[in-house]
Amino acid sequence: MISKKEELLGIEAASILETPEWYEEYLFSIEANEPIEQVIQRATSILHILASTEEEAWSPQILPEWFVSKFSPELNEEEKRQYLQRSYEDKVNDEDWDVLGWMYWRESENKLWYWWGTNMKSDNTAVVALVAEDELFSTSDFKFLVEACGGNIRKLSW
Repeated sequence: MISKKEELLGIEAASILETPEWYEEYLFSIEANEPIEQVIQRATSILHILASTEEEAWSPQILPEWFVSKFSPELNEEEKRQYLQRSYEDKVNDEDWDVLGWMYWRESENKLWYWWGTNMKSDNTAVVALVAEDELFSTSDFKFLVEACGGNIRKLSW
């Protein structure tokens, strides 16, 4: 398992780090209609907040309002009951995120990937490396993060 210290190094890295043993690296090309550095800074700031805050203290209030406003409203009791009856595959591939659902997949025991560095390619393009233990992992929470921060995933390298 990657430690919090290692996770923060990956989030803060100005280049792609060496892949840890037992993990696989996956590269994503991210594009934006604004300076890509701003998109990457917003995304890594969200991940940094979560990685540097004890999970017991997590709540939507620790995240910036601009990010929280990108989520769907929280589910009511009936919607929560229906969600819990869905299959694992449906849940991890769901793109209609509420903030608590998104944060759930960033908790240590549920986390499927780690941000592992960024290479800036141009003013509007960067390559982001994720590392994961399993090659079959959902990236829908990563996609949401990138899009909420103003970017688009254009290419995926497995």
